[in-house]
Amino acid sequence: MVDEIADVTVVGGGDSGLLTALCIRQLNPDVAIRIVDDVAASRPDVGKSTFQPIVDILHEFLQIDEAKFVEEVKPIWKASVYFRHWRDRPPFHFPFDTYKLFRTPPNDRLAEQQYYHYDTVHPDPDYRTVNGEMVEQGVSPFFFAENGDLDRYPAFAYHLDTDRFNAFLRELCSDREITLVDDRIERVQTSEGRIETARGCKDEYISDLYVDASGFNRVLKSELPGSFVDFELPLDAACNTRLPRDLSDVEPATVIETGEHGWFWQIDTFDYRDVGYVYASEFVGREKAERSFRDRFDLGDGDHSIGHYTFTSGYYEDAWAGNCIAIGNAGGFIEPLQSTGLTANAQAASILSILLAAHDRCNHPGIRRTFNARVQAIWQTVYDFVCAHYRYACGGTPFWDRMSEVTGSDHLEAIVKEYDANGINTDVTALRHDAVVFELAHYYYIMRNMGATSAYYEGNSIEVGEDIQERIDAVFEGIPDRVQEYLTPEEFYRGLSASERARAIRRLGRRSR
Repeated sequence: MVDEIADVTVVGGGDSGLLTALCIRQLNPDVAIRIVDDVAASRPDVGKSTFQPIVDILHEFLQIDEAKFVEEVKPIWKASVYFRHWRDRPPFHFPFDTYKLFRTPPNDRLAEQQYYHYDTVHPDPDYRTVNGEMVEQGVSPFFFAENGDLDRYPAFAYHLDTDRFNAFLRELCSDREITLVDDRIERVQTSEGRIETARGCKDEYISDLYVDASGFNRVLKSELPGSFVDFELPLDAACNTRLPRDLSDVEPATVIETGEHGWFWQIDTFDYRDVGYVYASEFVGREKAERSFRDRFDLGDGDHSIGHYTFTSGYYEDAWAGNCIAIGNAGGFIEPLQSTGLTANAQAASILSILLAAHDRCNHPGIRRTFNARVQAIWQTVYDFVCAHYRYACGGTPFWDRMSEVTGSDHLEAIVKEYDANGINTDVTALRHDAVVFELAHYYYIMRNMGATSAYYEGNSIEVGEDIQERIDAVFEGIPDRVQEYLTPEEFYRGLSASERARAIRRLGRRSR
């Protein structure tokens, strides 16, 4: 059956719901879109950390003016995930410019170059990319070029204040003729696997297509049949709070440290420092987890209000069933080690928009299968990448003993076997996922820094010529001095006028396109 989609109702006005509406609007200008959201409902008070693709989705796909975004949302530019303490591993960065380490044209010295990265560069924290050095020096990607113009290093993601970001997206929805309705859905009527109507306190909503972006409440999706794929991860709870922090003390990275029953995070936004603890309730109760959290961040006994959250890691096998699409936490969730939630959901929303445009705004089995396959691939690749962190983590507590047994999917197992048998090889076509959230280079970088070894390298004597060593070393040696010229977030926001920032960002945006 083919159904024309003339109107869409999005239930939920969190970031995922707003972004989904904006994505649909971008390529489907004639579709009527409304967002039904209980404005008074509480939302998780957690700072948003993102992954690099979010930048292109916001400013390329959605054509959001970057200068306006910077002035109103005031993001902090994130350069890496900084594993300040990960079990027995020395501190290391997972930077966004990792790909540059592997971008080497095929040549007759390739084996030497790759082995040098494996043996010397990856295990040594002094070999930092520009992103890694940005974190060490606490700077933004902006700097003044030799001609006096403000320039920018291209690899970064965002740390976002949830209130600023959500308010910005709401205003943008209004500007783009997306209707926002303040209402709470109380009853959902279904028939034969489809939603007939969604009734709110104030009105009744009938649409060709519904999007459930109501978070873990799953207001629409819970009323429909569907199979939920449960990830084998015991982490299921978190607590967090916000701490005051001066702009001069910003760390431009999501900082990770392990605890006895999980791991701690730190996310610096423009206004505050968001800190939290993700843990497994199977191994520690809420009170003891909060005690560990308070002790780690010197919070005292009652000086800070602590938010508590529970979740299940997994996803709906069919995100699009009948005339309802589940997106955001309504569609699935995985513990936030690599800050993929908002970015992955934005990717799914952009895929949805493209498919609707390519299929003439029709709902039929083919488009649903394609969308579901793409979303499943996103979830699986994120799950595998997160599992790669845990499978090499040493035990020592019941929780970490359990986590070290996490294996991931057959896809991750194939990557591990390839790495063990052949070392660094980013051109294995069979190992590339349809939904590229993380590339092979990302896996290799994390695995090596987590202590993974390759039987190929360990069992073969590869002599690296001095010229190769000098060439690679030279790439890293000049980075600290270059990054020293970058502006700190405080210098960017308080040392430059709003007009200077806007002119520079718009010029840089035009140049990148």
